[in-house]
Amino acid sequence: MKNSIAVLFPLAATTMLAAQGAVIPTSLSPIVDSQQLSPTTLGVVEVNSISAVHLMGDPAGTYYLGLTVRGLSSARGGVGGLDLLTGRYDRVSGTFVEDGAAAALNTASDQFAMSVHASGLLAVTDDYATGTVQLAQRASVGQPFTVAGAIVGLTPQGYYDPALATIDGQLHLLATFGNDIAALPLDAATRTVGAPRVIARVTTAGRTANSAQPIVDGNGDMVGLSFHELESFAFTDNDQWIAADLDPATPALRVVDSNEFFSNGAYVGGHYIAALSDSAGYRLVEYPVVWCTGGRARTGTTMSVLAFAPPRLMGSWLTSLLLSGSFITPVSLPFAAGSLGVDPTALVTVTMPGNGFTSGEAVLQIPVPNVASLRGRSVPAQTIAYAIGTTTVAFGNTCALTVQ
Repeated sequence: MKNSIAVLFPLAATTMLAAQGAVIPTSLSPIVDSQQLSPTTLGVVEVNSISAVHLMGDPAGTYYLGLTVRGLSSARGGVGGLDLLTGRYDRVSGTFVEDGAAAALNTASDQFAMSVHASGLLAVTDDYATGTVQLAQRASVGQPFTVAGAIVGLTPQGYYDPALATIDGQLHLLATFGNDIAALPLDAATRTVGAPRVIARVTTAGRTANSAQPIVDGNGDMVGLSFHELESFAFTDNDQWIAADLDPATPALRVVDSNEFFSNGAYVGGHYIAALSDSAGYRLVEYPVVWCTGGRARTGTTMSVLAFAPPRLMGSWLTSLLLSGSFITPVSLPFAAGSLGVDPTALVTVTMPGNGFTSGEAVLQIPVPNVASLRGRSVPAQTIAYAIGTTTVAFGNTCALTVQ
C-alpha cells in the first residue's frame, strides 16, 4: 500500500469510534473434532487447552502451541495428572512437532491453561495445587522454559486462566478477575502485577468471563481479545466471544453459542481451535473462519493488519480490506458468506499484499505519520476474502484501524 494512513483517516469522525462493529468472524463450516491435534494423534489421553502464537521468523501458517494434556508419558516430560506440552504446528500440512520445552514446568500437581507470549520467551499457567499463576521464561525460543515462580499481587481466587500480552508497549497478565477479564501490568523481573484494568465484561448477572487469549497484530501487540463466558457453573455452557477494542464499555460479540463446555481456545490462522469437554471426552474441536485483527498503532510507527482465511493446499486466497466512514447494521449479501458491516456509500477498498499463500494469511503494513491530529482517530474496517478458482466469498469480522 503506497499511501499512508493519513489518506484514509478523513473517512472517520474526529472522535474515537467504537472499534468493534457488529459482524463476527465468518465460519465456513460447523465445529468438528480436530484430527490434526486429536489425543490419538498427539499420543495422549486428553487435550484440555490450547494457546497459539506466531513467532517472528517462522513461516506463515506456523504457530507455536502451548497445550494442556493428560496422559503425557514421562519420556516426553509428563509427570502425571495435567501436564504441559509445547511445539510448532504447521496449519497447512497439519503436522505438530513437539519440542519438550515445557517439561520443567510439569509437577505432580495439575498445571492448566499454559499460554505463551507472542515473543515465545515467556509463558504462564495455572497451578491448581498452590492456587497461583506460575511464570516461566527462557532466553531464546530454542531453549526449554524454566520456572521463574509465582506471580505476586493477584487477588486469591479458584482459577485465573492466565495469558500474557503486550499492550501499548507494556507486558500485561490477562486473567479472569471476579466475573470479568482484566489486564494487569506485569514486571517480569519481580513477577509483580499492578492494578487490574477490566478489558471485557460479561453483560448478564451470574456469568463469568474466562479463558482469555490475546489477539495480536504482526508486531506482536495486543489489538483484541478472545474469551469465553460461562453461563452455568455446572460447566455445561461456555460460549466464545470476541472483543476488538479492549474497552469494557464496548459490547463484546458472541461468536459461538455452543450449549456445551467449549473453552480455552485460540485463533490459529484461519481456524478457531478450542477444548471441548463432553461425553466423548476432553479434546480439541475447530472450525474454519475468515477474520481480521484490525490494527492499533502510535503516530510515527507502522500499523500491522493481519487477515486470515482457512489454508488451502490446492489454491490460495485474495483478501481485500474495506475501509469506511462508519459501521452499519449488518447486511447479508447473496454472493458472500457472513455480513457486510461497514457503510458501502463511503468505501475505500485496499487489496492486501501477501495473498497467494496457501497459509491463508495476508499482511498489510501501514506507515502512520507522526501527526498529532491523527491521535484518537479510528477508521471502521472489514475484510472480504475470495478463494481463487472457486465461488467461495466471505466477509471477515468488522474491526478498526486506530491511531493512539
